[in-house]
Amino acid sequence: MKVQYLKIEEVIANEENPRYIKEAKFLSLVKSLQDFPEMAKARPLIINQENKVLGGNMRLKAMQEAGWITVPVIKVDWSEEKQREFVIKDNASFGEWDWEILSKDWFNEPLAEFGLDIPAADYNPNLTPSFNTDAITPEDIDRAGKGLGVGSGVADTIEVICPDCGCEFHIKNS
Repeated sequence: MKVQYLKIEEVIANEENPRYIKEAKFLSLVKSLQDFPEMAKARPLIINQENKVLGGNMRLKAMQEAGWITVPVIKVDWSEEKQREFVIKDNASFGEWDWEILSKDWFNEPLAEFGLDIPAADYNPNLTPSFNTDAITPEDIDRAGKGLGVGSGVADTIEVICPDCGCEFHIKNS
């Protein structure tokens, strides 16, 4: 398959594309294409014989917004069934990000500017103790901070409450 260049007005957006892009992400995509136009040549739009977009609908929209005159395309001659399959498979997110590698090897890169959704680092657990808090003494707080049980000796487990679902569970105190 060979990359061709068509006038942007010759390429037809796929109105049946089941994906959409929110405004903030769209503006990020426009900026990405303005800052790094070579990216479009490396990943051209995929169009059918009628010049309808099968892959790259949002990129086409961003290229229009950015004022592009010509766009790189690859024209395919597939059955209607293959075209519909491609529209879904091209937009499916099969992989997951390895946050450990990103934090170790990519920490100096502006990943959010590249369009990566970085999960919020806010940790705000829902602390709802299942015991009478009026009975806690300052000594109990000090002992808990040291991993010691309220009675004598080291506590075997520590009560933890999941910040997402609120479930209480115990982890071994090592």
